[in-house]
Amino acid sequence: MMLLYGFLRGISAILRRVAEWKHGRMRNAYECAETAFGELESSCKAE
Repeated sequence: MMLLYGFLRGISAILRRVAEWKHGRMRNAYECAETAFGELESSCKAE
């Protein structure tokens, strides 16, 4: 029983790490897109 519990805890830890990694990648992509849009928006505005 403890072996099964340890196995399930290991899987959940791995899945949590994968989710954190994907979240970090998506956050970085969003930040890059946000800065690019901000630069484009400010260059298109009339002065």
